[in-house]
Amino acid sequence: MITVIIPCYNAEKYIDRCMQSMEEQTIGMQSFQIILVDDASTDHTMEKMLCWQNKYPYQIQIIHNRRNRRQGTCRNLGLQQAKGDYVAFLDVDDWVEPDMYEKLYTVAQIGECDVIQCANSTDKEMRYWSTLQEKYTGKVDRLIAIETDEDRGRMIASNLLGTYVVTKLYRRDFLEACSMQFPEDLLFEDIYWMGLLNCYVQRIGIVEERLYHYYMNPESVSRVRNKTQNRDILEVNRRLWKTYQDRGLLESGFAKALEFDMLCTYYLTTSKMIFLRYDEIPYDMYYEMQADCLEMMPDYAQNPYIAKYAKPFQKLMLGLLNKELSHGEIDSAANSMRILAHSDNAVMNAEVEDFL
Repeated sequence: MITVIIPCYNAEKYIDRCMQSMEEQTIGMQSFQIILVDDASTDHTMEKMLCWQNKYPYQIQIIHNRRNRRQGTCRNLGLQQAKGDYVAFLDVDDWVEPDMYEKLYTVAQIGECDVIQCANSTDKEMRYWSTLQEKYTGKVDRLIAIETDEDRGRMIASNLLGTYVVTKLYRRDFLEACSMQFPEDLLFEDIYWMGLLNCYVQRIGIVEERLYHYYMNPESVSRVRNKTQNRDILEVNRRLWKTYQDRGLLESGFAKALEFDMLCTYYLTTSKMIFLRYDEIPYDMYYEMQADCLEMMPDYAQNPYIAKYAKPFQKLMLGLLNKELSHGEIDSAANSMRILAHSDNAVMNAEVEDFL
């Protein structure tokens, strides 16, 4: 019924925790095709994968990359082998609540959904919820139909589906019909996937329970400071914009929403990374990103979604996009963001966290 694709790179410390959470699923292991993709690990990840495959030979399939290709490639390889009616992605250092896939699958069937999404929590150690109050967000579950360009524009601009690929269940024939693929050999592949997904999804299920546990892994490549791979975010956004162009989506009735989303995922997110993840500001990266955004969206300041959906802090940052900033002015903006990110002001902290 469900194919779960799990990229694995040097995951010997985490894979058992992840797979145990799959083993405990209330829907039953017989309901899954689990594809473990080893991304040229150099530790004992493969040995642990083989142990799990020996335990569940009919449910678990292993794919091995001879060289490291990153998560996008691993997920694409898994998609090529997927046989389930629905597909899910799970990061090997994360884990899921025992009833996650049963609940998402039930909603998928009731609502005939293309995508079903749950809430998540961020954790520093393994845990499951002990009370319903911890597990529920306090919001109401709902089914959403995207029937017009106006509906789609609101969905995109409000960031309804968020940025996490892993908190969702996808109908496989929907993914195939939309030619959904991840960019390969790059970090930040989620940005591309979610941008494209927003253009096609028609029926959405929202489950307001924290069913996915995202591990705050200090060793994660995406969290390491001063990494040259952080520049992948520039290429991912360029590829996404090119795909919008190639598929004619920038001539659609929701093109301005795509532009607003690009301002968020490219300019705002990259600025955050440049200001907070480097000990020394990479000015060339900022100027390159700025030039890209102005070439893509020269009239961005007139985007109607900015007034309605951008927070004051985001508007402040967007006001800098068309300015010729010196190194000193960039340093000043970075210092301001660092101060705000560590501020005791609860309102400002919440706003900065939304932006980040």
